Amino acid sequence: TKLILLDSLLQEKAMFLKDIVDLDRYPINQTDSEQFQQLMDRCRSLYKDRGLVTLPGFLTARAVSSAVESINSNLDKVWPTDATHNIFLDDGDSSLDPQHIRNKKFPTKVCA
Repeated sequence: TKLILLDSLLQEKAMFLKDIVDLDRYPINQTDSEQFQQLMDRCRSLYKDRGLVTLPGFLTARAVSSAVESINSNLDKVWPTDATHNIFLDDGDSSLDPQHIRNKKFPTKVCA
């Protein structure tokens, strides 16, 4: 469903990568550039140290707005869930501290 929503978003809105991702801040389209390598180095370091990477402002406001619009127009296709799990949806890693992001449990509650 996620891929279908993204695909329909791209088709319906004729959005290109530059419309979805802030390429000035996150030059993922310039894989041979120094800026891209610096971004990848930062991401690898954060992932190694924290177990996750967040990229504030990665998506453009237009992409977020279009995604919300697409989601809202497909609400009749959602199903409710109420679960607790880690961010990887697995059992975690017992070799790490229980409070490590890899092991920390988060609630997910979605109601239609």
